[in-house]
Amino acid sequence: MEAFFLQHALKTLHIFRVSADSSPPTTEQQQQRIEMSSDECWTAFRSLLPDFASRYIAYLYFRGRGWTPKSGLKFAADYVLYRISPSYSHSEYTVLLKTVYASDGMRSAEVGVPPPPPPSSAAAGTTTTTVMMHSLAPDRRWLQVQTILRMTHNAVKNVVLCHVIVPDRIKPPPPPSIIVGAGSRSSGSGGSGCDADSFFSTVNCISQCSVSCLIVKRWVPEYSEL
Repeated sequence: MEAFFLQHALKTLHIFRVSADSSPPTTEQQQQRIEMSSDECWTAFRSLLPDFASRYIAYLYFRGRGWTPKSGLKFAADYVLYRISPSYSHSEYTVLLKTVYASDGMRSAEVGVPPPPPPSSAAAGTTTTTVMMHSLAPDRRWLQVQTILRMTHNAVKNVVLCHVIVPDRIKPPPPPSIIVGAGSRSSGSGGSGCDADSFFSTVNCISQCSVSCLIVKRWVPEYSEL
């Protein structure tokens, strides 16, 4: 993520590939290095990580708001968020990422996003965003979220449910359990939308997606008043 962020967003990193040659080079000078464009890097990274597009869109979203996202594997999450960097502070949030499709027709509501970073790098004012009401997909059951909430509470962190929202003209991929046979109706029939794989195949999808966040906290009845 960080490599593509430096190459695509900041333009401070140049990524090269070695040209395919029938005979291997004998010295470093004989290697022909070709700089890769953002589209080529995007294709290469997506081949290594199927959900790279959604992960990068979320990564870019948090980066643009002054946060430093890092791998959340240690906390069973997709990302952890630092205000500055791991060298100066502990992470404050764990992020659970999910791609949702506006074509599913789910309603939305206004909710708060994580607190802004220090005033030096953020504009004043309250920030709100949109979150899908269904919140959790089948692979983000409440039991799993409660487990992560308990773990992150002990680590003095909060949980953020982050949704990458795909435009309504994009058709979501079929569930893994559905096998499309010769007699079944094709998902591409009717309408003018395109499938998700084609949509995410280029860098242009970044500007067409939106991101919404919801902070989830653990509720302890013993310490709450009704």
